[in-house]
Amino acid sequence: MKTLAIQDNPNVGRLSVQRPRNLSAKLTSYFGAQATVQLANILTGFLLIRALDKSQYGWFTIVTGAMAMISVLADSGLGSAFTAIGGKTYQEPGVFAGLAAFMRRKRLQFLIVACGLVLPVNAWALHKNGASPTTTVILLTLIVIAAIPSTDAVVLMTVNKLFSRVRNIVLADLLLSLSKLGLVLFVCWLGISTISATICVLCSLWFQITLLQRQTSDVLKTEVSSVEDYVPQINQTVLHVLPTCIFTCVQAQLATYILSFFASVEQVADLGALMRLAVAFTFLTIPLQQIFLPRIARCQERARLKYSIAGTLIGGAVAALTVVIAGSLFAPWLLMLLGEKYAHLDHELIIFLAVTAVGFLASAAWGIAFTRAWVLHGWANIPIAIALQFAIAPFIDFTQVSGVIVFASVSHLASLAVAGCLIVTGYRREFSQPV
Repeated sequence: MKTLAIQDNPNVGRLSVQRPRNLSAKLTSYFGAQATVQLANILTGFLLIRALDKSQYGWFTIVTGAMAMISVLADSGLGSAFTAIGGKTYQEPGVFAGLAAFMRRKRLQFLIVACGLVLPVNAWALHKNGASPTTTVILLTLIVIAAIPSTDAVVLMTVNKLFSRVRNIVLADLLLSLSKLGLVLFVCWLGISTISATICVLCSLWFQITLLQRQTSDVLKTEVSSVEDYVPQINQTVLHVLPTCIFTCVQAQLATYILSFFASVEQVADLGALMRLAVAFTFLTIPLQQIFLPRIARCQERARLKYSIAGTLIGGAVAALTVVIAGSLFAPWLLMLLGEKYAHLDHELIIFLAVTAVGFLASAAWGIAFTRAWVLHGWANIPIAIALQFAIAPFIDFTQVSGVIVFASVSHLASLAVAGCLIVTGYRREFSQPV
């Protein structure tokens, strides 16, 4: 009787057809919105490269690097702990709200320490590259002001990710990128400088945090429950991740600092221009962080988790290789977008794309490890990477952009290998398999 009822029900066939159509429509909408975000970011980057002279753009490279360092240090494993614990408690409103509130407080505390560590080094870098004392003080002040919404936005965005609120995530990204583009266009019309460009970044971050607070208010205004039982796990995760975070920060800005010391602000600007062309990898990183990693965080089935991890890494490798090949084939056209000041970077561009691809894979692997809090012995990455850099240092010309890129990026190989080991051992440990 059930079989006959199903066969006679015309709605069953419609539902089976509508589900793939709905999924296709959602995917098309998502990737269309992300394409808009990345297009806006590309236009913003190219506007800044063309509008700012080399010294000004060199200073802007140092400023944005400092913002990135402070953001990573303000996390120091809190994001990994939040994702791992939140992926298991997101269906308990009071506990989840308490966990989010705890993370926001901790991140602000870490932010103060991060500013104390990062700002003096970047003050030196700005001074070494010709920035006046007044300009340096103004830029450092703007960095601190921008760090506040940036560190809070990470927590609120994670809330959206864990609840699979893809629409909210896309809207927040759109607001950030489009407002930044609009502000940069406005200041280009008025007369742009490093200070005004930094103010554009700051304002767009504040716009985004305002939206994120509204998007997550239904979750975070819930009466909070105590999360003291999770504090030991959080502290343990931070303890294991903190050395890696510090090392990652240093490695990410190492090329900028080396060029500041051995070369000039023009070489720093060349490096900053190449970094803008890494936007293709950013396009790959967004679905990784917003869709695939949250699903891995929530997955509790052993077999399904294994295939999700393998699929994510293999898919990322294929996508990264495609970007490198395409970038190599169209290198002259890509450099033409940067303007005549950077037309000489054809060789450096290919090297940069290759090492960025390896870095993307390493980042994806570490993202999986962080998401599951599989970070035991993650510190091993540090001595291995340092040993590799010491080994190649005698063969590197530190006055050339290409040489500095290779030197600073060789750590990606060690990072990828260590992250792979963390995933394997973490998976076996979690599901009680012998390592």
